[in-house]
Amino acid sequence: MQAGDELAGRYRLAGLLGHGAMGEVWRATDLNLERDVAVKVITANWIGEAMKEALARFRREGKAAARLNHPCIADVYDLGDHQGKPFLVLELLTGPDLATLLRRHPDGLPVKQALEYGAQAAEGLAVAHAAGIVHRDVKPSNLILDRQGTVKVCDFGIARLDGATAGLTGTGTALGTPNYMSPEQARAEAVTAASDVYGLGATLFHLLTGQVVFHCEDVLSVLYQHVNQLPPAASDLRARIPAAVDAYLRALLAKSPADRPSTDAIASRLRTLSITSCDATALLAEAEDRARTITDPDHKAHVLRETAAALVRIDLSQARAVLAEAERIARSITSSPYNRARALRKIAGVLAEIDPAQAEDLARSITDPYNQARALSKIAEALAGTDPGRALVAVGEAERIARTFTEFQRNRQEEILGEIAAALTRIDPGRARALLAEAERIAHGLNTTDIHETIGRALARIDPAAAEHFARTYTDSHYGQARVLQAVAKVLAETDPSRAQAVLGEAARNTPKPDHVIFADVLRNIAGVMAGINPDWARSMLAKTEPALRGHTDAYTQALKLGEFAEVLALLDPGRARVVLAEAEYLARTINTTTTPHNQMRALRKIAVVLCRIDPAQAEQLARTIPDPYNQARGLVSIAREITK
Repeated sequence: MQAGDELAGRYRLAGLLGHGAMGEVWRATDLNLERDVAVKVITANWIGEAMKEALARFRREGKAAARLNHPCIADVYDLGDHQGKPFLVLELLTGPDLATLLRRHPDGLPVKQALEYGAQAAEGLAVAHAAGIVHRDVKPSNLILDRQGTVKVCDFGIARLDGATAGLTGTGTALGTPNYMSPEQARAEAVTAASDVYGLGATLFHLLTGQVVFHCEDVLSVLYQHVNQLPPAASDLRARIPAAVDAYLRALLAKSPADRPSTDAIASRLRTLSITSCDATALLAEAEDRARTITDPDHKAHVLRETAAALVRIDLSQARAVLAEAERIARSITSSPYNRARALRKIAGVLAEIDPAQAEDLARSITDPYNQARALSKIAEALAGTDPGRALVAVGEAERIARTFTEFQRNRQEEILGEIAAALTRIDPGRARALLAEAERIAHGLNTTDIHETIGRALARIDPAAAEHFARTYTDSHYGQARVLQAVAKVLAETDPSRAQAVLGEAARNTPKPDHVIFADVLRNIAGVMAGINPDWARSMLAKTEPALRGHTDAYTQALKLGEFAEVLALLDPGRARVVLAEAEYLARTINTTTTPHNQMRALRKIAVVLCRIDPAQAEQLARTIPDPYNQARGLVSIAREITK
């Protein structure tokens, strides 16, 4: 072929755009329609019946591809022959392909951009798969950008021909493009839409990291690894790739086709990951920066620990780094040994989700027995699902510490026994029940509502009837009993909504004064649990509490209570919740900042967190108006955590 040749008397070749084992791609002019097009001419010299079948399939699939119509698929205009050589006439795309972009960004594209390109490619593939067409060669060079920057999937129909002919080894094994090839293709087995999903996963991995999934000098080693080796974590190759993105890449690259996501679900999932993970990452980076301007070490360690806890879902390596900084700062707290121990205990609780062994070491370094025991019970809870034996060791240590407490520390002993029992519910229900029985005996002599709630929640996971009975024996006050019943019902709602509704009804009957602020708080919490079970009942219950919440005379308390009211209302009526939050914000801004500056900032933070459930962008804007770095950073962290749920 040379410039000036006319194919089928219609397409005049103008210049060579590229070539490969299969053939050549030319820029050409459609003489009939007077427009520029791309022409792919198959120039390989083939012989034998297999080649005839491959050509017939090429023509058949070329016609099918021509019927595809989607913004993310390069248009196929025509199919023809020139001197016995088949050709396809395609939409001319002048933008770079993604392989070219990777050469410009050797460490990978920006995460958000890579995910969006992956989503657009998935949209195109989903349309093709719905029409029964499998691409078979998804890779960066087959994804080309148009003038608007939209990805176009190219070369439908060519890939199968390539795999069946020019990609044959001496042993007859189909190769295609090894770096992006699914295990079933590498084994020369049947190729389905799931094979394209794997190719898209391998492409996305390359876009995010700048590296192919498996890098070897020879093709057979690459194929072997696609079949037999688990892919590396993308975040190991490039820091700050969100953990949720890592997890989804593993799903796309699953060895079994049946374990990969359906193509029609991929675009939506990638965009969700882009919005939540990337926006949350930016918010958390901003929170880190604000935290480092805080002078009080207790507050600074608190914010960094909360930031790390949110990062666990997004970026494990960064979460670990932030926790290390939080621990260093916590150890510098001199205001109170107890405050230092409490800060270290909470850091150990987060660290348990990342590195249990390191968390255990940290817990054992805490000198305050109460905080050390609570840290060990939290670690045991984190280990219960993955390493029950190790969890039992941590539980044993926590229990031994709890039993050293004196008669005057019975409330602390009860609290720790309840937390230990909660950790044991999944691995040793019998022992958990025995510990809860002991905690119950202590609790009846203390009448401490918070600890009763802890016991009630743990007991509800083992023996719901016993949990209800325990709640009813709390006779300190109607208010306290209702709170414990509500805590039990919240656990029951996960598995038995009808039973939870009955318990919540009983709790509501135990709060006879909805116009009293204390009872109104309980009823509001009951309505929050009921919102997912019986919205009409919840709406009615919530309405009864509103007058009491508006009865406060000081702006700070009323702003907080309206924010709490709006938090439940957002589950039932987001539009009205937004109005209530606007009222709460107005009240918060009237708080006297001369005498109580922290009250205003605390109220604005809490309002921003609730607003995030309705309008994340407006919530961010509100959080950034908070001048205090402690409350602003905590607000940003809470918003990040909310949008990644």
